[in-house]
Formats: sequence, C-alpha cells, structure tokens
Amino acid sequence: GGDMMISLHCNAANGRASGTETFYRGAEDREMAKKLTDALCAVLGTPNRGPKTEHDSQHASLAVMEFPKCWLIELGFIDHPGDRAKLLNPGIRRNACIAIADVIS
Repeated sequence: GGDMMISLHCNAANGRASGTETFYRGAEDREMAKKLTDALCAVLGTPNRGPKTEHDSQHASLAVMEFPKCWLIELGFIDHPGDRAKLLNPGIRRNACIAIADVIS
C-alpha cells in the first residue's frame, strides 16, 4: 500500500570504484533520482555517479523496479575502503537516512 519504494544497496566492483548512484525506471523518475543522489553524496562524501536508468545496470532488468515508483540507491562500494568506512559509521548512516527522508517528504 505504499506510494513508493526506496531500495538501499551496497555496490561492489574491483576495490577501486567508489561513489553513490541511483537507478530509476521511467524518465519521469529521473529528477527524484538526481535529488536522492545529490543529497546522499553531500552527506556521505562519496563521488556522485549520478542517476542512471535501470538499463544502465549490469542486469537486463531489476526485479525491485517493478514497483510503480521505485528508486534503487547504491549507497557506496562495500569493497572500497573509503566508501566502506563511511557506510560502517552509524552517524553517517543515520544522516543518510535523514537525507533520504528529507528528499521524499
């Protein structure tokens, strides 16, 4: 019965990739993806990898994106030491949650 879904994830690549990105499905969802990414990068201090369409992901489609209004946020790269340290910090995680709530409210 929700109006939207925000799906939080941690990326992984090669230990060198870093940053935050938000995936969206429809063109009408791009602006919200940009706002979410910008707000999180400001709080997390991660590079801004920008909003990306579902098709920019490594998968043909993302099951979670079946929800009518959905944004999949890759908060950072768990295998990057800097991103991982930020994601393990409880204060930074709390501020990230607040940033998301501020954007969607």
